[in-house]
Amino acid sequence: MDQARKVRVCITNEQNPNDSKSSMHFLKWIQLDGGDVIYEFPPEFQQLNSKHRTLLQIPTVKSVLKTLTRRGSYRIIAITLPATTVPLYFDDNGNSVFEEYYLEEKDLQKWKSETYPVPTGQGPSQLSSEAQNAAILEILQKLTATTEEPQPQRME
Repeated sequence: MDQARKVRVCITNEQNPNDSKSSMHFLKWIQLDGGDVIYEFPPEFQQLNSKHRTLLQIPTVKSVLKTLTRRGSYRIIAITLPATTVPLYFDDNGNSVFEEYYLEEKDLQKWKSETYPVPTGQGPSQLSSEAQNAAILEILQKLTATTEEPQPQRME
């Protein structure tokens, strides 16, 4: 593999495992551009600053790190690995490997749902907008009926 390779990577900002008061950047997975599968790094290989120093030289990665300031945030970005960096992430047969560890294949949507699940009650409502409007109208009618005071009748 002696040529540059386009990939997508996921970089996150999470709690530092050694200091709960500080945050760190992590490289969660790598994906071949146009591929359907992601290759997930095990926790011991995710620390970006200590394990993936060569990626820190790529301008897009540098820019993304500046924007990832909030803990729990992540970015999925496309980058081109320089020819000298490709062997750090792929073997001669194109398999995704890091420090002689063959990375686990995962489905991207499954990874997102496992890693960043939608909190209960925060997802899209099951009711259609018409049903929601009808329910709101019914509540408003009940509230209006209980708060309206009868007007005194005029005697003429």
